[in-house]
Amino acid sequence: MRDLLHLDSGRVRQETCPARTSRRKAVLSPHRRSDTSLHLSHYHECSYSFTLIEILVVAAIIAVLTAMLLPALSEARESAQRVKCLSNQKQMAVAMVAYAGEYNDHFPPGSDGMNASYTFQVATRGEWDCLGHLIETGFITDPELLYCPSQREKWFTYPYGWEETSYGTYYRFCGYLYRFFGEYKSEYQYITPAEIQWLQTVQYGALEYPIAVSSDIFIPDYGGWGFDSWPHLNPYGVSVAYSDGHAEFIDVGHTEYLRAGSLPYSLIHYDDFAFLFFKALDQRDFSTLAEAFPLP
Repeated sequence: MRDLLHLDSGRVRQETCPARTSRRKAVLSPHRRSDTSLHLSHYHECSYSFTLIEILVVAAIIAVLTAMLLPALSEARESAQRVKCLSNQKQMAVAMVAYAGEYNDHFPPGSDGMNASYTFQVATRGEWDCLGHLIETGFITDPELLYCPSQREKWFTYPYGWEETSYGTYYRFCGYLYRFFGEYKSEYQYITPAEIQWLQTVQYGALEYPIAVSSDIFIPDYGGWGFDSWPHLNPYGVSVAYSDGHAEFIDVGHTEYLRAGSLPYSLIHYDDFAFLFFKALDQRDFSTLAEAFPLP
């Protein structure tokens, strides 16, 4: 009976693996190997390598899956960074309200020599300015809060903007624009002395509705540095801090991104644009900005 069983087993192996045909007698011999050694021998004799076509097919499938997953991963990463940026703006909004509570109801000032479009400077000529006053007074203790994690232009990233600007330690840049500035130029088309006076003296308690006080950088080509300084591209928008302590992400759309990118390199244009853009953020209405700066 044992021989018959081994014979049947040999037949199965012969049908499964033709390479075993020549060894059938070895299976029936009195000095036959153990079942384990037979199994290993069978495995090695019947194994084979992948063909080039099979490898190419697997590689193609992996490439397709990667191409499908990368956009989703990129979108998830940007979404997480947008949440972090909005959290930064929220903390700055709360800090500005706290600052107003300590400083006669006023927001941190922009210096008399500060341009409307250069309010990303937090230290000017060795003195704190704009959002830098929140660091100076201790309402913000971590300077990294002043930087959007989606920002790609190194001038506006941490720690480069905080420590490594080519202007030296007398100037420090952050990753956000501030609403309040002090410089007036007669060449301005939309900024009047009365508007600047209002920005310098407005009090928190006198505001009839929340106004935008801080925003992601929305002029994407400062001084020819490139278009990387507009941080959020999917969707095109900006994180904004408001005077009542809340923050919002405003989806401004691709048109407003193109409008900002079409500005000719001129500080006057940049200042007028920044002034009107903040006004547009107040009411989420960009019609006045569109009339003042039509697309080419």
